[in-house]
Amino acid sequence: MARIARCAIVDAAKVLLIATVTHGTLLVGLALATPVQWTTASGGNGHWYEALRPIHGMNWTTANQFATGITWLGLPGHLATFSTNAEWLFVLPITQRLLWIGLSDDAVEGDYQWVTEEPFVYSAWMAGEGGISESEDFILTGPALTWADHYDLHYVLGYPEGIGFIVEFEPPPLAADVDFDADVDFTDFLVLQAGFGIMSGARKSDGDCDDDGDVDFQDFLVLQADFGTTDTMDTSIGLASVPEPSTLALALCAGLGLILYALRARRRV
Repeated sequence: MARIARCAIVDAAKVLLIATVTHGTLLVGLALATPVQWTTASGGNGHWYEALRPIHGMNWTTANQFATGITWLGLPGHLATFSTNAEWLFVLPITQRLLWIGLSDDAVEGDYQWVTEEPFVYSAWMAGEGGISESEDFILTGPALTWADHYDLHYVLGYPEGIGFIVEFEPPPLAADVDFDADVDFTDFLVLQAGFGIMSGARKSDGDCDDDGDVDFQDFLVLQADFGTTDTMDTSIGLASVPEPSTLALALCAGLGLILYALRARRRV
């Protein structure tokens, strides 16, 4: 992936320069809003959000690459994802029509997946959108600030501004946080236990901690290493990993022991 340098020029127009170092191209676009934080004090997740619109727009695939190469306060970015209505309502004030979000069904038609692999549990579809479409596999904010399917293009006919995108900045996720709640505890163990034995096509939400497409004992070792930690975000120091008191460590060890026993028993058969 191309390395991306990001430089904000402070002026009335809030011009944003994004240079792709590898390819030597320069895109000049408009920062629709300064990054804003959904603070934990207000009940949020501590993540930052920013809306960007390059001149002439950008297709989803390119926007996804750019978003993952941008940082803010040392935090990596990705196309924004939404798990609750509260999160969507928070982002709405910085949202304009025609902005890509981190959702698509490009891999499997009708199976919508977030770029972060977190579960798809929330949607804000425009009426008639979100169904089966062979070519419209990428999701943007529509004219009514709801979601719509679209082709992998940089524009929508009838709208001259082109398509921008929303970036979400957050700490790198813990490898074993398979339930996407910013900590590693017994709930993650239960997810991994339920997915144990999947031999191919496994996702992180199935318990694939090491991202190798299956759920096996190696994933339990990753979970064991991360067990009892949580992600916290402080605007002054960025990411910190702190211990989380756990009364379930013995249950984890017991579960691991049962799995080892099952594996040994299977070998004897």
